[in-house]
Amino acid sequence: MNLGTWASILSLPSLVITYVIWIKKPGIGRSIVLVVSIPIAIISYAADIADRLGFINISNRGEIIIAWGVSGNLFQMTVNTRPLLKYKDDYKLMLILEARYGNIDRMTGTHIEKSDFFTIHGEPIDIIISMASPIQHLLISPPPNAKPGDQVQVRVDFDLALVPKDLASEQIKSLSDLERLGGKIIGVTATNVSFEVSQTQAPISK
Repeated sequence: MNLGTWASILSLPSLVITYVIWIKKPGIGRSIVLVVSIPIAIISYAADIADRLGFINISNRGEIIIAWGVSGNLFQMTVNTRPLLKYKDDYKLMLILEARYGNIDRMTGTHIEKSDFFTIHGEPIDIIISMASPIQHLLISPPPNAKPGDQVQVRVDFDLALVPKDLASEQIKSLSDLERLGGKIIGVTATNVSFEVSQTQAPISK
C-alpha cells in the first residue's frame, strides 16, 4: 500500500477518535489520546488533500510514459499526465525527437524534431509527430557505402519535456536551450528506426 492510501485511511479514523475522546470526561487517558490522535489526524488529512491536488506525490499514480513507438511516418508517445498535475499551471508538454550519434552531444545538437504543445489535465494523452518526407530536422546520416533506396537503422531518442507556458517553440533549438530557458526533461526513451537513404543524405563529418 502506498503512502497516499495510508494518508486517506488514517485521516478519518483519527478525526473520529479525536471527537469521541473530546466529548468524554477530562482525564489523563483523554489527554494522552488527544496528544497522539490530533497530530495524526491533521497530518494525514493535509497529506491526503495535498496529494489529491497534486502538490505532493505520495500516491502511486503509475508511470508517466505509458507507451512509445513508430508506425510508418508517425512517431508517438502516450503520456499519463496525472503524476504531472502539480505542473499544470506553469508548464506544457512537448515531445522532442533526436537521432543519437556518438560524435554529437545530444544536449547541444540542434537537429531536433518537436511536437506541438499539450496541456496537462490529469488524463492520458497521445503526442504524435508526423515526419514528412524528406526528413526536415532530424539528422539521418547513412554509412559511406549506402546507396539511395537502402534502409538504415538509426537510434532515435524520445524526450518528454515540460516547457514553461510563456516559452515559444521557436526558442527551443536544442535540449540545452530547453533547460536554460526553464524547461525540464522528465522522461527519455529510445528505439531503432528504419530510414530510407535519399539522394541528398550524406555521412556525418567527423
